[in-house]
Amino acid sequence: MNVLKVALSATCLAGLVAAAGPAFAQGVKMYDAPPSVEELKNALGAGGRPATGQGKVKFRKLEFGDEAPSSPPAAGPKAAPAMALQTPSSSYDAAPPSGGGGGAQAIGFPINFAYNSAEIDPASRPFLDTVGQLLSQQPDMRLVIEGHTDASGSPSYNLGLSERRAASVKRYLTGRYGISPSRLTSVGKGQSEPLTPSDAYSPQNRRVQFRTMG
Repeated sequence: MNVLKVALSATCLAGLVAAAGPAFAQGVKMYDAPPSVEELKNALGAGGRPATGQGKVKFRKLEFGDEAPSSPPAAGPKAAPAMALQTPSSSYDAAPPSGGGGGAQAIGFPINFAYNSAEIDPASRPFLDTVGQLLSQQPDMRLVIEGHTDASGSPSYNLGLSERRAASVKRYLTGRYGISPSRLTSVGKGQSEPLTPSDAYSPQNRRVQFRTMG
């Protein structure tokens, strides 16, 4: 019966997760001005363990009747083996960002592009130059480049636009700094992960994020 309850609870939880609304951006350290290479290095955890893209969550396994009883069983009918259920343990490779450096899950820049285009505004290049310099100094670092849009336009159009913009950032870094394309993965998120969920049309939602790959 206990096993059945656990299975039903897991099924209900999966259903709730599937029915949840759009994801909101979390663990993002945003910069309004280009940071120094050292600041960026600290924010991405390059000085210690690399920060992962989504913060790996490690779950302990369920163990059924593996543990020996701590004391002799009470007299009476023999009880069924107890089920030792260990709750999930969230263990993040990088701590959530705080006021000081030390490994944000992601860093974000307000990269501007030409209207409805993937052409990078020259005024935004200093942000990317910092990333290029960091990658040059850290030859083992690999990054995921995420493109994000606001809710202007259809979701399908925004998804394609964000993909093209992330790919444009990748081309800039590989072309200007000679970074191997294998060290960079570009993905588009469209409008699915707003930075300001209370206003899906906020300009702050238009951004480029970087996450380290483990």
